[in-house]
Amino acid sequence: MTKEILPTTPKSNKRKVYMGAFFMILTMMIFGMGNAFIKEVGEENHVMQIVFFRCSWVLICILGFLFTTKNMHLIRTTQLKLQILRGFIGFFSMYAMFYSFDALPLTDSTVLVFASPLFITALSYPLLKEKVGLKRWIAVFVGFFGVFIMAHPSGKVTLLGVGAGLTSAFLEAIIGNMARMLSKKDHPVTTVLYHTFIIWLLSIFFVPFCWQPIQVENHIFLFILGALAAVGQVFLVKAYSLAPVSVVAPLLYTLIIWTSIIGYFRWSERLGKEMLLGAPFVIGAGIYIVYQASKKKKATSQ
Repeated sequence: MTKEILPTTPKSNKRKVYMGAFFMILTMMIFGMGNAFIKEVGEENHVMQIVFFRCSWVLICILGFLFTTKNMHLIRTTQLKLQILRGFIGFFSMYAMFYSFDALPLTDSTVLVFASPLFITALSYPLLKEKVGLKRWIAVFVGFFGVFIMAHPSGKVTLLGVGAGLTSAFLEAIIGNMARMLSKKDHPVTTVLYHTFIIWLLSIFFVPFCWQPIQVENHIFLFILGALAAVGQVFLVKAYSLAPVSVVAPLLYTLIIWTSIIGYFRWSERLGKEMLLGAPFVIGAGIYIVYQASKKKKATSQ
């Protein structure tokens, strides 16, 4: 699952706020279903094949949308080198994320990926020269304490799977900060397009070496995965455009609820004690960081 930094509307009436919250919850349900399809297909096919087909269908959906809405001018970027670098990092992030979905219980891998806001905060100073206050640094350390608890290997949680999940979270943080740099000149759709295209292009070089026959039903799953990813991105933009970030961003964590439900009914997965102990630290720290950031932004605007 890749998350973009998108503009928000500072003032929204109650109906818009409720609709924004609804779209965010719906988006997380869609992403949860997409993650389940990744895990399902990953049981029979190589992760690189999933990366390739997922990006292929997303590209078709985005380009089709731009063509039908006569917005093909959004293909142009003024920051090509940065877009390419972001896509290159995104390639390794997506591979690591998909690998963790395959190697770990679905909810476990999802919680680990949610360590990304902690890395984003920690990297915002060296990358963007943004000041990180003491309270947010404390939240970062609390969150990483939760990650340390969750990373303890057990019967279901492998060190390699945990390492892949945390690697993806770290790289997603770099991608998130780079998206903020790009947003100063490029439209969010442009950034999503280049991000997906670069990952797709890189996957072409690797997929022939790990190709495995794909069953017809898995082709259907891969198409659904790409469609869900494209629709999810649209709904994500909609959620952030309707309601303040302080309202919708914490709802990202409802993804854990959806993956828990899907994981339980599809693979009979239950959360281990390490995840149950560590997840509240990670989730709580992430929500607190969003809250502090929104307070700071509101104070600055006033």
